[in-house]
Order: sequence, then C-alpha cells, then structure tokens
Amino acid sequence: MVARRSFRTTSLAALGALLVITAPSCEGTSSDLGRGPAPTPYVAPSPTPSTPTIADPKSTPAPTATATTVDTPTLRLEPTPTRQPPLGDAVLMVGDQPFRIEFAITFEEQSHGLSARDRLDPDAGMLFVFSRERRRSFWMKGTLIPLDLIYLDGNGTIVSIHTMQPEPGVQDAFLTRYTSEGPALYALEVNAGVANELDLQPGDLFDLTGVLP
Repeated sequence: MVARRSFRTTSLAALGALLVITAPSCEGTSSDLGRGPAPTPYVAPSPTPSTPTIADPKSTPAPTATATTVDTPTLRLEPTPTRQPPLGDAVLMVGDQPFRIEFAITFEEQSHGLSARDRLDPDAGMLFVFSRERRRSFWMKGTLIPLDLIYLDGNGTIVSIHTMQPEPGVQDAFLTRYTSEGPALYALEVNAGVANELDLQPGDLFDLTGVLP
C-alpha cells in the first residue's frame, strides 16, 4: 500500500514537469510578462523649404491715401447763377402791358420777396418760380407797399388773385395768409390795383414762353 501511493505521487510530479517543458506558451516567456509591444520611436518630419511669394505688381492694390498725408487740390468751379435775369432784362406781358420782371427762385429770395422796399415801379413785378405745383400761401411780413398777388398754374393760367395790404406791427401769428384757390407753380407780385386796372380774371392765360429763366 505504501509503495503504490509513492508511485502515484512520483508519477504526477513527473507528468507536471513534462507538461511545463513541452506545452507552448501563449503569452511569451516570463521576461515578457507585463510588457506591451515596444513603442515606435517618433521621427519628426523634415521641414519642407518654403518658396517665397513674389507679389504681382499688377494685382497688388495701391495704398489708400488719407487726408492727413496727401493734400489733394480742389478744383475751383465757377458758381452757377441761382437766378436770372435781373430786374429789367425779362419782360412779361400782363394783359396787354409789358412788365419788367425780377425772379425769386431760391428759398432765400422767396422768403425775402419784396419786403423792406418802399416802392415798386409801376411797370415792374416779381415772379416767384417754385419747384412743384401745389397750393401756396403768402403773407405781408415786413412788406411796406400794397401788392396784387396773382397765382398761376404750370400752364400760366391764373388760379386766383389777391390784393395784399401791409400789416405793420402785427405779430406773425396774426398776419393775414393769402392762399391760392388751387395748385400753383408761379406767383406774380405787382403793385396793388394792376389786376383790376387790366381786368385780369382767374382763367386768363399768361404766355411765359421765353420769359422763364
């Protein structure tokens, strides 16, 4: 019984040794255990030589000059006259009478009108020329002489006629407004009484051909 037990133990030991020697390893030798694959050393890429860029003079924009570095000369232009012709050069037939006409075209000329004048020649007048046709309104602020105001439409037809009297010392808010009864493109101011003397009526036509500036 003792000899058999001893044989069985020896046989098992020998069999274990034989398995260790002959069995293939699945994970490498004992010195490789716990280590992964060896790292691949990093090799920096060789720098590529850059080719210098040559600017195309035809495509390169010119520098922008500023007012502080460049003094650009200003062209001097002759001023364009804002009104023409002066009093005495244009003649307008009012009824069958010729009148020497002064023009009021700019805002300043129209705002001043015939104010501050102490007389107007019997054959003289002022023609206001507006930029568009619409209802107009005049007053006598600062005007010293009575006037006839004749509104005309774009065709030169009389729209309405008013006789305006000076109102010295009256505040602006209380000055009389003389408004056209329809759209007007022109307004003619002459001495008071001219319209009645020449029997002018709404609907009469003025010939402005060759008169307007």
